[in-house]
Amino acid sequence: MFRTAALGFLLLATPAAGDPAVGQVVTFRDWAVGCDNTDFCAAYGLRADEGTDGYLLLRRMAGPDAAATVSLFATAPDGMTAPEMRVEIPGGFGPRSYPVEGGYPYLTAEVPPEDIDGLIRALATGARLVLTVVDGGRTSEPVSLSLSGASAALLYLDDRQGRVGTVTALLRPGAGDALLVPPPPVAPPVARRRMTEIDPVPPPPPGLATSGDPSCAEIGPLAFDLGAGATLWGQCEIAAAYNTAFRFWLVDAAGVRPAAFIPPGRVVDDPAVLTSPALDADGLGLDALNLGRGVGDCGDQSDWGWTGERFALLRYREFESCAGVLVETWPVLWQTTTP
Repeated sequence: MFRTAALGFLLLATPAAGDPAVGQVVTFRDWAVGCDNTDFCAAYGLRADEGTDGYLLLRRMAGPDAAATVSLFATAPDGMTAPEMRVEIPGGFGPRSYPVEGGYPYLTAEVPPEDIDGLIRALATGARLVLTVVDGGRTSEPVSLSLSGASAALLYLDDRQGRVGTVTALLRPGAGDALLVPPPPVAPPVARRRMTEIDPVPPPPPGLATSGDPSCAEIGPLAFDLGAGATLWGQCEIAAAYNTAFRFWLVDAAGVRPAAFIPPGRVVDDPAVLTSPALDADGLGLDALNLGRGVGDCGDQSDWGWTGERFALLRYREFESCAGVLVETWPVLWQTTTP
């Protein structure tokens, strides 16, 4: 079920002991778990047949007081005006109905706190979870999510957050006090400087090579003022139907040199390249989005801040399974704070 997204430039590396590193998504049959550098974790229940009509998302922050939340996503026919989402794990949970929000491509429902423990117990022992959108006498086609791997995924999440053997564990809780659960690691602070897009883009400084790829023929360069006399220049490297890779250079009083976008703990095949880059509205981050396919349900997303000396990773999301998971719910694998 899980595959690598197109135009991906990141390769896994083994960081030195104790060094912070971008997290990884770990798969357990039809389930996946991703945790970031603060041990904030997200677990995903997907269809066994790679269908894209729904999924389950369980999220939990680290620390003794953090509670789990469960969100459910399912498609529904047009025209439903006041629907509910019916949830059932045959022989284990429900059916229960919850109010929905959202629209295209999914309706979403939040499992209330009083139902989460019962649902989690049933996830570990059941075979499938069925979602049905109901609106009066109308019902959608059922969405069947696989529970193969759910138990292993939730146990992994408990272990990652130090909950095993405590009353806070999702599965197989023990007698250990909640205070035995460690607090979340602190996200590193990054002091960012504002960037400004230069429009129109002036002529590039001498020596900046172009890719010569015909796919870039109609795509112009990018330029950003970094302040203190520094400029970031970008030239199209290669363009596809839904991804455009840009190669970047830093230009300042010292001359012209390749930019470097390197996620902590990972080896980058080409650190000067970002895919589909765009400046945040506040100018404090340079976003990059690399899609595995056109519908945008797999790939990676990164946000970079300029410190005055280098580009630092501010936030990173990644999901390799093209299984209908929305970009905004891909697991966060790295985050920082603003000092």
